[in-house]
Amino acid sequence: MVQAARTFGADTLVNNAGMGMLAPVLDTQLDNLIATCRLNMEAPMLLSRALVPDLISNARREGGRASLINVASSAAFAPVPGMATYGATKAFLLSFTEALAIELQNQPIDVLALCPGATKSEFGERAGFSGGQLPGATNPETVASKALASLGRRGTLLTGPERVALGPVALGRFGVGGAIGLVSRLLSRR
Repeated sequence: MVQAARTFGADTLVNNAGMGMLAPVLDTQLDNLIATCRLNMEAPMLLSRALVPDLISNARREGGRASLINVASSAAFAPVPGMATYGATKAFLLSFTEALAIELQNQPIDVLALCPGATKSEFGERAGFSGGQLPGATNPETVASKALASLGRRGTLLTGPERVALGPVALGRFGVGGAIGLVSRLLSRR
């Protein structure tokens, strides 16, 4: 997959895959917990690390900007009993993406941590939600449009009704992350 993206000369990477199980940790097969960690954390980290340098090179060559969108979740902002591993992996992806955005702020790439609420897909059914679609699920086209419109304008985007309650938390995270990033850059210059 990485080689195909390099051959194509991509300028955008969207890490959108995700999985989770609607069950307490102790009632979930260990293999499912590990698979959730690998898909939700390891895969986007590895793909970002492998492809972001190419995206930046392509953007410089073309005189434009590249884009990285890592799809976390509104579940990344708080513990999620019944989906503890899913929430924890999305919290990792959110933190990873926000830190990466700060590290790359002087590069020709826009980095976005997309944190949608429930989105119409097969996720709810595959996770074990008996009603199929999650309540209040948004159309994926709406989520994608909002994400693309936010590139270069913000580092974290919450969509869905949860954004009202979680907005102040997201804003606080970004401010703290920026301050820590500044201190880290100052210390690394010594």
